[in-house]
Amino acid sequence: MPSSPAVAEQISRLELVVQREAGRSIGPLAAAARGGLLAAAAAIAGDPASHVAFVTGCFVPRATPPACETDGPVGAALAAASLGLAGVPARLVTDSRCAAVVRAAAEEAGAAAEEAGAAAAFAGAAPPVHVGDEPGTLARELSAAGVTHVVFVERLGPGADGVVRNMHGDDVTAVTPPLHALAAAGPWVTTGIGDGGNEVGMGALAPRLVAATVAHGERIRCAVACDHLIVAGISNWGALALALAVGLLRGAAASVAAVLSPAAHDAVLTAAVGAGAVDGVLGEPSATVDGLAPAQQRQQLEALSACV
Repeated sequence: MPSSPAVAEQISRLELVVQREAGRSIGPLAAAARGGLLAAAAAIAGDPASHVAFVTGCFVPRATPPACETDGPVGAALAAASLGLAGVPARLVTDSRCAAVVRAAAEEAGAAAEEAGAAAAFAGAAPPVHVGDEPGTLARELSAAGVTHVVFVERLGPGADGVVRNMHGDDVTAVTPPLHALAAAGPWVTTGIGDGGNEVGMGALAPRLVAATVAHGERIRCAVACDHLIVAGISNWGALALALAVGLLRGAAASVAAVLSPAAHDAVLTAAVGAGAVDGVLGEPSATVDGLAPAQQRQQLEALSACV
């Protein structure tokens, strides 16, 4: 979808905000992926039949207790719920280990969307959630639903050796069902959103760049590429920015932003933790994301809203 220079500039500002550092020194990765937010948003906004599936959920076996992390489900649920106000139906996809957290996030995000007037976009208030560990079955479900775009949010994928690794370089293949295969399982346009180099979509970046930028980069880099890549300081931010950018391109940014308020984010985060989610950095149940203090998180959300 063509965008006016003013809208393109707003989306460029959004991208710079989401690429702010959150502790991993991702600057070189962010610079290499710059422009990905506009490209991904334009692909969704410009398709009159757009229907988005957000694939999310990162299980953390090191956590106490082992559980799905807060980064990913919170942003994906809010983005899915808010896109209805831009005329884009959306749904969520996750695996069985992360299902309870993603469902809880979806329900709370749906409540925020309903309050903002987006409930008509769904059969109920919340975006539908597909759960499965076998990508072939999920691909058939998404095809039947009319999905045209698949967006991976903080979803880990395998390296060139087929092994999925976390940020510590640990092998987590056994607790990460191969939902990365959805990237090539249908005729949809794909977008990857990540913050560390080991997420689906990062295969678009040169191996040497990831190796030189993040700890254990030569081992953890996900080799799965997507049509578009959004690198963010925290993956949740990238998902929210994508929804806002689609809203900008469709003339519905204010409506979308109403669903993505700091209060709604806090409510969805609290619901996710109530369902068992953990902070992926702290490794424990906490209403935080990647160890970021709540005040810093709120400041970032306000900065995103200020762009639109």
